[in-house]
Amino acid sequence: MTYWHVETDIIALMLFTVMLIRNRNEKRDRTLQHKLFYLVLILSIVSAAIDSASALALNLHSSLICCDIALNLFMMTIPMLSLVWYCYSLALMGKQDDSRKIRLMKTASVPFLIYMIIAASNPFNRWFFSLSENLIYTRGPLYYYLGISMMLVYSVMTIVILIRGRHEFSSPSDGILLAVIFVLAASSICVEALIPGLLLVRVSYAVLYVFCSMTVENEHKEKLYRQLDRQNASLKEAVLEAQEASTAKNEFLSRMSHDIRTPMNGIIGMTRIALQQEDPAKKDEALNKIDMSSKFLLGLVNDILDMQKVDSGSMTLHEEPYLMSDFEDYIDSIIKPLYEAKHQTFHVETHAVDSVVPVMDELRFNQIMFNLLSNAVKYTHDGGDIYFSVFNELVPDHKERITAVVRDNGMGMSKEFQAVIFNQYTREDRKQSSEIQGTGLGLSIVKKLVDLMGGTITVDSELNKGTAFTVVLDVNYIESAQTAWKEKKAKRMDCNALKNMHILLCEDNELNVEIAKALLEDQGVITDTAFNGQEAVELFQASAHGYYSAILMDIRMPVMDGYTAAMTIRSLGRPDAPKIPIIAMTADVLADDVQKSADAGMNGHIAKPVDPDKMYSAIIEAVMP
Repeated sequence: MTYWHVETDIIALMLFTVMLIRNRNEKRDRTLQHKLFYLVLILSIVSAAIDSASALALNLHSSLICCDIALNLFMMTIPMLSLVWYCYSLALMGKQDDSRKIRLMKTASVPFLIYMIIAASNPFNRWFFSLSENLIYTRGPLYYYLGISMMLVYSVMTIVILIRGRHEFSSPSDGILLAVIFVLAASSICVEALIPGLLLVRVSYAVLYVFCSMTVENEHKEKLYRQLDRQNASLKEAVLEAQEASTAKNEFLSRMSHDIRTPMNGIIGMTRIALQQEDPAKKDEALNKIDMSSKFLLGLVNDILDMQKVDSGSMTLHEEPYLMSDFEDYIDSIIKPLYEAKHQTFHVETHAVDSVVPVMDELRFNQIMFNLLSNAVKYTHDGGDIYFSVFNELVPDHKERITAVVRDNGMGMSKEFQAVIFNQYTREDRKQSSEIQGTGLGLSIVKKLVDLMGGTITVDSELNKGTAFTVVLDVNYIESAQTAWKEKKAKRMDCNALKNMHILLCEDNELNVEIAKALLEDQGVITDTAFNGQEAVELFQASAHGYYSAILMDIRMPVMDGYTAAMTIRSLGRPDAPKIPIIAMTADVLADDVQKSADAGMNGHIAKPVDPDKMYSAIIEAVMP
C-alpha cells in the first residue's frame, strides 16, 4: 500500500496561514500588486487544503466516492498555483499600466478554465486518474500531457517575466534570485510527476511565497526611501531657492531704499533751496532738478509695479497701429536729453516698410527700447558712442519682423553676469556699476515684455569694450493706413478740443485738486469740484442734462468712494447718466484696480501722479471716441 505524504501539505498549509495572518496585520498600498499578493496566498491555502484532503482520503482508505471527489478536485487545481504566480509576477513589473496587465491575466486564465472543465469530466473518462475498488490509484495520460505540462508552461512564463523584468527591482539580483527559486519550485513538479506521493510542490511554493514576501517588503521600503530622498532633495532645493530669493530681495530692498532716498533727498533739498532763492534763474534751476528727481522716483515705482503685473500674469497688451515716424519722434524727444547730458554721440539707422504700419502695444514697445537705450547711455562713459538700428521686413503669416539693435562702447559686462542679466534684482558687483542708480529690474522687465510679445532678446558683451542687445519681434500690420492713422492720432491729441468743456472733478485732497484744476484750466476747461462721492452725485444730479462733458473720479474718498459714486450716477434715471464719460483718476494703478473701475461703469483710467498729456488724451478719447 502506498503512503501519501500529507506532512508536506500540512507544513505548506501552516506556512501559508501564518503568512496570511502576518500580512493582514501589515498596512500596504491598495495596488494591483498587493491585491494579487492576497489572492496568491488564499488560492495557495485552498490548493494545499485540497491536496491534503486527497492525500488523507487515500491514506485512510475512505470510501471510493470520497477519494474520487478529493482526487478530482486535486486534478482540477494542478495548474492553479502556477497561473496565480504568473499573474503576481506580471503585477510586480511596473512599466505597463494595470489595465494592460489585467488583460494579459485574463488571457492567460482562459486555458486554465478550459483545463478545469476537461479535468472535471474525469469520473466519466478516467483521462487524469483512476481508482480501483480497493482504492488503487493510477494516473491517466492527461495528468502528464495536460496537467503537469500546463503547470510547467505557466512556470516558464513566470520565470521569463522575472528574468526580463529584473531591472524593475531596486536590486536586479532580487529578480534573478526570485526566478531561481521559481525554477526550483517548477523542478519539484517534475520530481512529483516521477515519484507519485512525494508532494513537494506546495512546500516549494510556500518557500517561494516567503521569499517573495520579503522581496516585496524590501521593494516597498526602497520605494519609500527613494520617495523620501526625492522629497528631501526637493525640500533642500526649495529652501535654497527661498534663501537665494530672500537674499536677492533683501539686496533689492536695500538698493531700492538707497535709490528712493536719493531722489527724495534731491526733491526735499531742492524744494528748500527754491523757497529760499530770490534769483528767478536759480529758482528755475532748482525746480528743474526737483522735476528730474520726481520723474526718476516715479520710474522706480513704475518698475516695481510692472514687475508685479508681469509676475502675476495680469499684464495685457493693447495693440494698435504705431507709425515708425512717431517712434522716431519719441526716441528723439526722450533719449536725446540723456545722451546730450553726457556729450555722447547717438547714431540712428532705421529701415521701415513704407506700405504697412506695424500693430503693437506702443507703450510696452517704447518701454523696451527706452530701457535698453537709457542703459546704454548710463553704462557708457562721457563722450562715448551709442548705436541704434531698427530694421523692418515682411515675413510669412502676415507678420512684420522688427529687429532692433542697441549697441554701445561702454563698460560692458562679464560672461558670468550675462548668464543672469535678465534675472530680477540683479546688478553686476563692480565699482563702476555700483555707482550708477537703478533697481536691477529694468532688464528683467524687458525680457518679460519681449516674451509676452512673442519675441526674443539676446545680449553680446565684453568687459570694457561695450554691449549689444538685439530684440526681434514678429508683429501684425495693416496695409496703407498711415495717413488715416495720423489724422486720427492728431485729432485725439488736439488739446483745442478741451476748450470750454465742463468737467466735474471729484477729489478729496486739496493739493491734488489744485494741481488738476491748474492743468485743466490751462487748456480752457471749466472745472467744478466735489470733495467726496456723495457731493459728486449731488452736483451731477443738480446740473442740467448734458452740462458736464466728463467726470474725473478719485477712488478713495470719504462719505462715498469713487466706485459707489460711479455706479450711483449710472443708475440715475436721466438720459445722460448712462452715457457721460467717467474716468478714474487715482493712485490705485494695479490691473485689479483698473478692472474694478471698468466694472463700476467707468470709461477710462488715469494713474497718479498725473501726466498732463495722458489726462488730456484720456478725456478727448472718452468725449470724442
